[in-house]
Amino acid sequence: MRSDVLYAKTPAGQAEVQARRAGLTARQRTLLIMLDGRKPLSALLPLLPVEELEPALEALLSLGFIADPAALAAAAPEPAPQKPDPRLIEAKSLMRTSAEKYLGLLAADLVRRIDMASDEPQVQHAIGMWHMAMRDSKYGRDVAGPLLEKTRSLLTA
Repeated sequence: MRSDVLYAKTPAGQAEVQARRAGLTARQRTLLIMLDGRKPLSALLPLLPVEELEPALEALLSLGFIADPAALAAAAPEPAPQKPDPRLIEAKSLMRTSAEKYLGLLAADLVRRIDMASDEPQVQHAIGMWHMAMRDSKYGRDVAGPLLEKTRSLLTA
């Protein structure tokens, strides 16, 4: 047993802490709770005698309740990069250019929020803020309605 190894709960181990379904012994459960991926086994030696620590550790490993965090990270699939939705790009571009044209310097914060919107719910929220700013502005008031309709049609296309 290497005392410098860090172990962390797997999703199954986290579920076991909550549900108590596997019938773990008191030592196994205590060890499962204490293994957080930050403390090495050497930190647990004063709390659990080695002769009790080793079998409990082996049982938790064999049940899949704990693993080396590096192994957990390696096993986790990387999310596939998302392709930008052309509808969102086009709608954001329309909002950005119209805000800059009709709101002037007041558009800076709004344009930043539009640019940060990365999915449809965030873009919808940005549309609401953009439309209110356009409707309340001196120069954008007259074009706010038609531009809103155009933006909505871009998203439904």
